[in-house]
Amino acid sequence: MKKILLPVHDPNDSATLDVGISVAQRLERPLEILHVHEQEETEVPLRELQALLKRAKNEGVEAELVVSFGKPIKEIVRAAHGIDLIVLKHRTYMNSIGSGLLRISDLEKASEALSPVTKQVVKKVSLPTLVTFGVASKMRHPIFAYNGSWSSTVAMRSALLLMAHKMFRRGVVVYVGKVSEKANDALKKAVQLGKDFDVELETCIIDGEPAHELLEAAVRFDADMLVMGAYGRSWIEYAVFGSVLDAILNQSTIPVFLA
Repeated sequence: MKKILLPVHDPNDSATLDVGISVAQRLERPLEILHVHEQEETEVPLRELQALLKRAKNEGVEAELVVSFGKPIKEIVRAAHGIDLIVLKHRTYMNSIGSGLLRISDLEKASEALSPVTKQVVKKVSLPTLVTFGVASKMRHPIFAYNGSWSSTVAMRSALLLMAHKMFRRGVVVYVGKVSEKANDALKKAVQLGKDFDVELETCIIDGEPAHELLEAAVRFDADMLVMGAYGRSWIEYAVFGSVLDAILNQSTIPVFLA
């Protein structure tokens, strides 16, 4: 059975462990807790890390602790072999946040909020990655960003394969663009994909700036997880998806499932 990889930067961050334990329990997967120690001159916080491991095991999760030395991106990518899902906390500098989303104006002066670790790991591992933001979420009502593309189809299918009926049984599919035959065809395809996994899906077409509209839709539909394709296959898709992903990661406070 493949595992869930949980990189832990701060061993005192109980919220990140809470997410990892919850996902491991619901997906019935072993949990690998990874701590990358970057500073050679400091001691590894073994006592705190062992406490995390003990807590996971006390919650009934099959878990192991791995400590590696080096750069976080490189070590996370190295550890990703034989992994089903990476649960990765997005390092941000957000203080006062609510549930749902942050307005762009809240982050105009916070360019450091976009974590290079998150972006580089998603680009390099080609594995489903659940990005979290330190805010509790039940992840029972996802919203799927879907336009019929290869990237959005891969993400949706990956989420359904891993999580359908274990984490959710219903959701919402949002097509960002104008009402058209193309949009309707894409949503029909998405609904059929949901039926293949016995997941009930509502559909919605919204025209506007993708990141803004997706996050607004998440609030409107009371969604607690966003599923979207990470990057496209062509350089044009890469540029478009990359900019949308940047905005999503900078504004969302609900978990984002990327594949």
